[in-house]
Amino acid sequence: MSKDQKAIFLAILTTCIYGFTILLEKGQFLYPFPLNEFIFFAVSIQFAFWNHSSDPAQVIYSVLAAFFFLLSSPYFWTFFMNSQALGQLIESPILDFFHLFFYICLVCWAINSFSLIVGTIKYLWMFLCAAGLCLYPIFGNPLIEVLVFVLLAIIFSLYKLKQPFHLLWVLLAFLFTMKAWVLGVF
Repeated sequence: MSKDQKAIFLAILTTCIYGFTILLEKGQFLYPFPLNEFIFFAVSIQFAFWNHSSDPAQVIYSVLAAFFFLLSSPYFWTFFMNSQALGQLIESPILDFFHLFFYICLVCWAINSFSLIVGTIKYLWMFLCAAGLCLYPIFGNPLIEVLVFVLLAIIFSLYKLKQPFHLLWVLLAFLFTMKAWVLGVF
């Protein structure tokens, strides 16, 4: 197992152990989904540190996506703002813009990753990816988001596109799936 695979495994294992610890203590599984943004940001920074010379575009897209994902989280801002300022921030469109920039970075990152696929199937995957990532913010259905991230994780894992950054898509798929599961989407 490579160090990149170990980092993803440890991130997933840490969240699961946290949830199962709460299950044993309180009798209810509580997944720490407010920490998803922090986990993805930390792992992306670690991947960027380890692989900064291998593919600069992948490093930039993954770190920017993780940064905007972190900035779009109200939980992140609780460390810097009082409750009144935080309430004003949540009511303003600023967090939505950060979330939009997160999705723009994801689409650019996915399209850059699809550049290795040869033939017309590349354009089909690129279209499905971009359409899926654009449909979630429009309709707001978390199930669409989960399906898109799981599909992307499967595609990037099967094709082994832009190794080891394809593992970050697996982490995103896991984080969004667990968040949707805890929120009762399935």
